[in-house]
Amino acid sequence: PTLLSHPAGGCSTCTAYVAVAAAQAAVASVLGTDASKVAMSPYDLYFCGQSASSRGCRSGWQLRAAIQELAVRLPRQPDCLPPTTTVLPGQLPSCDGCSIVNELASQGTFTAVPVKDVWEAQMYIRQYGGVAASFDVLTDFRPFYSSFGNAKKVYKSTGNATLEERHAVVLVGYN
Repeated sequence: PTLLSHPAGGCSTCTAYVAVAAAQAAVASVLGTDASKVAMSPYDLYFCGQSASSRGCRSGWQLRAAIQELAVRLPRQPDCLPPTTTVLPGQLPSCDGCSIVNELASQGTFTAVPVKDVWEAQMYIRQYGGVAASFDVLTDFRPFYSSFGNAKKVYKSTGNATLEERHAVVLVGYN
């Protein structure tokens, strides 16, 4: 199930969305509630935290840094800085005027634990609802999956592909 949609379009905020979605899943799992009740703004995490002035829609952010930011500062409610906020090149959205933090999320603290193997990832998914992960999208990744015959195959780079972009996801299940 999707914990948080990503309506940001061309704004490279996937790491903030992943950090927030993993945090929502963890809070919901620990408190035995629905993740939709743990509302936090990924835009607030991305644009309003430490060193936020160095980030823009095209700059991206490292997943480790996003998770570390979440450990020191809870993002405000999505109403404070919704993902539909227009962010113009060279400008940052206003982070002033709203300070409402989700009551459920504020009951604890967040920490990051590096996952060392598949078994440990499965354990964290069962215990906390998800695992944040990042990966490199190489130039042959999209062409591989654009072929219908590869839809259920495991991608393996051709070896001569180059880095196109970095991306982040939340793993919420396994098989």
